[in-house]
Amino acid sequence: MDVVVDGSSVTATYTDTPAEWWNVNIQSPVAAFDGTKTSIIFTFTGVAGTTYVFKVEGGGASVEGAGVVATGVSQEFVLDLSGKTLAERNGFNKIVVFVTTLGATGTLVVEGWEYVVPV
Repeated sequence: MDVVVDGSSVTATYTDTPAEWWNVNIQSPVAAFDGTKTSIIFTFTGVAGTTYVFKVEGGGASVEGAGVVATGVSQEFVLDLSGKTLAERNGFNKIVVFVTTLGATGTLVVEGWEYVVPV
């Protein structure tokens, strides 16, 4: 992937996603993850029909969301972290995004993310 960071957004251009899609991803460090929050909402624009997976990890724990199929326009995906303890969430230090559609080619723009507390 070719990755360009512009402020809080990240643009990744990818070509021909292989069968071992987990080897091709975007990773971004997170300093001082706020474990008091139990969800993260990602705002992104991907290629319509392409599936993306959002994940947080660190400190020996991780949470990987179900694949989300892009619509081709800006959309949101909520990653639920409530199944982890406060200590595990505080250990998170990295966001990882995967393109899981075999053979996919295109551009993914992660416009940003923020903590949320579900109502």
